[in-house]
Amino acid sequence: MKRLSKRTAITLAVVTIVVGASLYLAFIYDGKPIVFKESPQRVNPQPLFIDPAEVSVMPYGFEPKTVKIKQGQAVVWTNKDSKLHQIASDPYPGEDGLPGFVSQGASLRTEIFLYTFFTKGTYPYHDHLNPTIYKGTIIVE
Repeated sequence: MKRLSKRTAITLAVVTIVVGASLYLAFIYDGKPIVFKESPQRVNPQPLFIDPAEVSVMPYGFEPKTVKIKQGQAVVWTNKDSKLHQIASDPYPGEDGLPGFVSQGASLRTEIFLYTFFTKGTYPYHDHLNPTIYKGTIIVE
């Protein structure tokens, strides 16, 4: 019995893998075309070229309480308190035209919430879990 050359063996292995993969995909998809879904659109995409403004959630409130930003800029809130906090528009739910302006859940220490503001205006917000103490304002110019 004659041995195959190394090059022939590699070629045969590659062909076998390609044919096997093709047959597997044909079996899995049963002749249906493979459709690649578009990536989901984010309701609130992060800006590309503007650094976000930063707000710290401290034990005594937001720092700073008022932030002025440019249209299309984001604000990132970082929880620096040991308690849970949830950023939301004020009043919540508000008719402020800002879809998604509420953190997805209470954030633990060092967790962040980021929101990009695309519409000019003044937007009051609060901590939904402590609405009387934690209040702030975002001014979008």
